[in-house]
Amino acid sequence: MTLKQLQAFYWAASLGSISAAAAKLNITQSTLSKRVLELESFLSQSLFSRSAQKLVLTEVGTKIFDHAFRMIQIENEIYNTVTPSSEISGKFKAGISELTAMTWFPGYISSVYNININFEAEIYVDVAAVLLKRLTKGEIDFAILPFNSEQDKHFNAVQLSTVKFLWAASPELLPVSSRITSEQLQNFTHLTHTADSHLKRIYDQWITHNHVNSARTMTCNSLSAITACTIAKVGISLLPQTLLTPLVISKKLTAHVSEFELPIVDYYFCWNISDTRTSLPLLANLARTNADYNLNKALDIFQ
Repeated sequence: MTLKQLQAFYWAASLGSISAAAAKLNITQSTLSKRVLELESFLSQSLFSRSAQKLVLTEVGTKIFDHAFRMIQIENEIYNTVTPSSEISGKFKAGISELTAMTWFPGYISSVYNININFEAEIYVDVAAVLLKRLTKGEIDFAILPFNSEQDKHFNAVQLSTVKFLWAASPELLPVSSRITSEQLQNFTHLTHTADSHLKRIYDQWITHNHVNSARTMTCNSLSAITACTIAKVGISLLPQTLLTPLVISKKLTAHVSEFELPIVDYYFCWNISDTRTSLPLLANLARTNADYNLNKALDIFQ
């Protein structure tokens, strides 16, 4: 019995999929399956039910699951004993939202790379629902998500920052930054995110709760495209205040509060609770000190 066999078994059981476990361990599916079969041969016991569509642990598999996890923890503890506690090392797959990618993340990842020579990252930019699904499957190691995952028992979550939203419009549609009424809102096309975005759910909840209608809607899975279309007078949109402020200063857009309270979104650094690598809380704490969604301090792509 080897540690690699126990790792293959543990991640296949945790993620419920040979393909997801193989991706997590950066090995082929055939290699992972071989290691599980070798472990079963050593124990002379079946660890998974082969008849189910999804991997299901047998009684023996359930009994050894926690022991396998403990062995992986011991491996990490041994590694951490000889590795400086402040060093971030290893290869990590990260999932981030577009707003995070446009603002503080480039500076953050630059500082991690400059300080830690044994660190590598593979970055995926997508909407929250996709990132959460990939995080759950173990396809990414951590995600920076625009909602509170703290209550989910499967994840550790460190709060990073809070982002406020305002209505945005071209000066040719609404020339002066001011309070916008429900009657005015229903006269414009609303530009919002696609259904798999957490920001779309926030928009839908706000519209429904406050009984606000719109003339038409246009959905898009890109925040920068929504912003550009708002500048181009396609319609109005709910934009992060930190993104909107420099565009108001440059007179590309006007900003508008509402007669109803506008959404506030909390961003969290989340990772799987079963991933005990000490680099992850170090990455989370560093993200907390760097998380500034002010576009002025990052990439102004609308100049």
